[in-house]
Amino acid sequence: RRITMTSPSLTIGSILLAFSPTFSLLFLIIFQKPQLVILAVCSAFAYLLAALLSSIVWLITSSISGAINSNNDGDGSDIGTLFALAIPGVICQMIVRCLFVKGYFKVEAVIRRSVAKHEEETTAAATATGDSNNNNDDS
Repeated sequence: RRITMTSPSLTIGSILLAFSPTFSLLFLIIFQKPQLVILAVCSAFAYLLAALLSSIVWLITSSISGAINSNNDGDGSDIGTLFALAIPGVICQMIVRCLFVKGYFKVEAVIRRSVAKHEEETTAAATATGDSNNNNDDS
């Protein structure tokens, strides 16, 4: 029997080699803390939104470029077209990344205030319970 380059063992080995750093980070670091799991999922979603925005900008840019260059016989592979498509993609990803970080800090501040308020209420309730127990002991 002849083994080809697309044998299942080669495919599985290539997948394990390619994704082993990501899986090791995921299992050894991120899965240890629930907050990091939430952060990883949210940042992956932000990256997908950035890719979507970048694709929409590329679609618009390529349509405009195609309409402008329809009279020319250019194949669209010149360096100007590549820069016109790459730079907006990078800018879109940077904008979405900055918006994600800004939103993350806002959410973190709200969570910190909520935890502080809960701790104050718990302390006040424990103090009130302790005072009522002391008053009952005095009677």
